[in-house]
Amino acid sequence: MLAKIVQIGNSKGIRIPKSVFEQCHFGSEVTLTIDKKKLIIETAKKKPREGWRESFKVDKKPLKKSEKPMEFQNKFDQEEWEW
Repeated sequence: MLAKIVQIGNSKGIRIPKSVFEQCHFGSEVTLTIDKKKLIIETAKKKPREGWRESFKVDKKPLKKSEKPMEFQNKFDQEEWEW
């Protein structure tokens, strides 16, 4: 589909046909991303940080010794802290 670029004040814009807009289920806000000279328009997330809680859920099992981060350990970690 070809769309013309129009002047909107000091900015530029395009008109999105109603049928395309409805098929994309856009709300009142969208997210714009540029990827290799391509403009990607996506529906904006409903709430800030939506889905973060699920992304950061951690398995509550204790770590095995082989799973413990070694590169940041110090003397306290090795001698005094109990894993």
